[in-house]
Amino acid sequence: MKELTVKIGDTDYSKGEKGAILQLVEYGDYECPFSQLGYRLALILMRNTNFSIRFTIRNFPLKKHPNAQLSAEAALAAGSQGLFWEMHDLLFDNYQNLNKSRLTGLANDVGLDIKLFSEDLDQRKF
Repeated sequence: MKELTVKIGDTDYSKGEKGAILQLVEYGDYECPFSQLGYRLALILMRNTNFSIRFTIRNFPLKKHPNAQLSAEAALAAGSQGLFWEMHDLLFDNYQNLNKSRLTGLANDVGLDIKLFSEDLDQRKF
């Protein structure tokens, strides 16, 4: 089996210790229930193991999911305001309903500057 090496950079969104023994990297899609399950499993492992784990998420929106790209951009727009993980969790919690209107509602729920958030999405900044 060929070994896969993934470099985790300073711009990646990660949870856990930088020097963790286990580094988990998920290439996820916010409309994908399997991506959501992968994230939930990582959280369970982080809470219930005796060794350090670092979890990193990278966006990988699938073309078959109509709102996946915009949802990924919404997560990054929230990240630019310091609320990536809050938005990330809400996106996965609402994966069956992620149209633009719902994204704006979720952004409001986490306390984002809605004007800036909307501008970022409209300009496709991310």
